[in-house]
Amino acid sequence: MKKLFICGLLCALLLTWAVALPAQEKEKIKIGVLGPMSGAGAAWGINMQRGVSLAIEDINNAGG
Repeated sequence: MKKLFICGLLCALLLTWAVALPAQEKEKIKIGVLGPMSGAGAAWGINMQRGVSLAIEDINNAGG
């Protein structure tokens, strides 16, 4: 009877751990954009930055 209790307790702990594991906060990732932000090519650099921002929003909205 004691072995059955210990086995049940161990199973309950493992199940709790398996369910709680995905609920942890995900690691934050820094993303940088290398492009011209001033001068003659600023339009390209700013549009690249906006495109990356939109892609990041799409990825985050889809679940990361």
